[in-house]
Amino acid sequence: VVDGSGVEFDCVAEALTTRRFFARITHTRVLQGATGLSLRLYCGLLKGDKLDLVLQKGTELGVDRFGLFRAARAAVRVAAEDEAPRRARWTRIVGAAVGQCGRPSIPEVRGPLSFEAMLDEAAGADLALIPWEGDGLQMLPLLRDALQTRPEASTVAVVIGPEGGFTHDEVEAARSRGLVAVTLGERILRAETAALVVPALVLAARGELG
Repeated sequence: VVDGSGVEFDCVAEALTTRRFFARITHTRVLQGATGLSLRLYCGLLKGDKLDLVLQKGTELGVDRFGLFRAARAAVRVAAEDEAPRRARWTRIVGAAVGQCGRPSIPEVRGPLSFEAMLDEAAGADLALIPWEGDGLQMLPLLRDALQTRPEASTVAVVIGPEGGFTHDEVEAARSRGLVAVTLGERILRAETAALVVPALVLAARGELG
């Protein structure tokens, strides 16, 4: 059993009812599975089960915080009365993924955030990246320079747009807050693909993937 904060327990089952499971703790240990990098993934609201996929696989990769935000071209709108049920669902998804992959902590899930609130959070990271199909720096050389030569850079934020991408005004607003626009090459990736590829590249550049 893991408690979501980095502690694991060996337990012996004592009783099981239709609603509860009782166990006796036999051994406790602090897990060492966390990376040395705090990775935050901000993703525009996506349709269907695409967001479920991002949350599940992002948790497996090692994302520490998810921020789900509204954007001008987002095809999804969440009514105020639906926000709490959505957050509860998102939290269940990351919790199940934690149990599957055995990581020591449960990622925080925030949102739906406004675009401005998302920028406020992302700008607080040591390095904040916003991939888009327009002009931008090459991502891999930037990551090597920023992460390998700056070991003190412990927090990285990645901002991924919705299916329709970012508007030019949104990218300029992000740049004005210190976010770095990067290119992923000539291919235009789907939002859910980019939301997994970019965090993996960040972790690889920092040497966190072995």
